[in-house]
Amino acid sequence: MRKYVYHLTTKENAKRILKEGLLPQCGEHSMLNGDTEKFIYLTDRKDIPYWKAIIGGDTILRIDQSAIDESKLERWEYPQYAEYLYTEKIPAEAVSKAYGAFSLDREKMADLCLSYLDSVSNLCVRFAQWVTYEDAEPGPLKERADTRGREVPLDAESLLFILKRLDFSAVDKKSLRRHLREAGEDGEYTVCDRYDVPGSRMRLYELLGKDSHATPETKEIYQLLVKAFGRRAVNYPPLNSCGV
Repeated sequence: MRKYVYHLTTKENAKRILKEGLLPQCGEHSMLNGDTEKFIYLTDRKDIPYWKAIIGGDTILRIDQSAIDESKLERWEYPQYAEYLYTEKIPAEAVSKAYGAFSLDREKMADLCLSYLDSVSNLCVRFAQWVTYEDAEPGPLKERADTRGREVPLDAESLLFILKRLDFSAVDKKSLRRHLREAGEDGEYTVCDRYDVPGSRMRLYELLGKDSHATPETKEIYQLLVKAFGRRAVNYPPLNSCGV
């Protein structure tokens, strides 16, 4: 059984927490996701490097497990890491500083970057659904477009918050193309697939930067992909055509 859980924060916040304890709050990234519920966000020691890469934070706090009410601790699993959501105050006497390097090696950083590239692919598909069905007759397709029109700008802002923190130089072109090929062979749409509608031959990722619906955040994601991988790398021969 674990003895401690951990919390990422800033030096400034850590000073207050060590005096007053931890209180549930709605964090910056959570607010970008549209969340309003207040939690204390915790993780296991082995997962600290992932959270440092994703959300930043220059100070790690260690919380004695004995101060945690397990019945109010909710665990969320992700492909490479996990987090705990806690709803009760944690007293200051249960909190101390943790020390260590807590950084991802290049291989794990590459895997993390590729997992978020999948998130960009998903965003691209929803963007395509938005622009394709925006002018549809009232009905399910129009409702889908309206939903995507609300979702995409907010999700792009939330995703960009993380993408800007990742080190995409850890992903070599061979690994990138293998990842895109395997996703395509599994039937998934990827950033490199064609937007297959009359009058368009753009790749899905190009919609984010070039379509008239593009927002400042989707344009920045487009530029980030081009800068990180180059057009030739992202323009891997598509396995699927997205006609949404």
